[in-house]
Amino acid sequence: MRTHTSRKHPHDDAPDTAAEFDRLAHLPEGAEREAVRPPAEAVKPRLRRLPERERRILYMRFFRDMTQRSIAEDLGISQMHVSRLISNSCERLRREIMQDAA
Repeated sequence: MRTHTSRKHPHDDAPDTAAEFDRLAHLPEGAEREAVRPPAEAVKPRLRRLPERERRILYMRFFRDMTQRSIAEDLGISQMHVSRLISNSCERLRREIMQDAA
């Protein structure tokens, strides 16, 4: 059995900076990023509204730098399911933030 060793981060389950959200939301590189970057205060409450498992997966992936495979092993689910949950969660966050900005 493979043991995951990752860096420990003193973060809670929500990012505190726009740079961390960029990683999470996969915003485009370049000048467009500045125009669409949401403030951290727009992201935090939405992250907290996600189901606990999705918050945990996002935390493991983006703050502990765990691979999807490692997350899947830890949670006892497939890597494909982890991938879908990450995609769906990020898309939900992106959609909610963009709707509020419109």
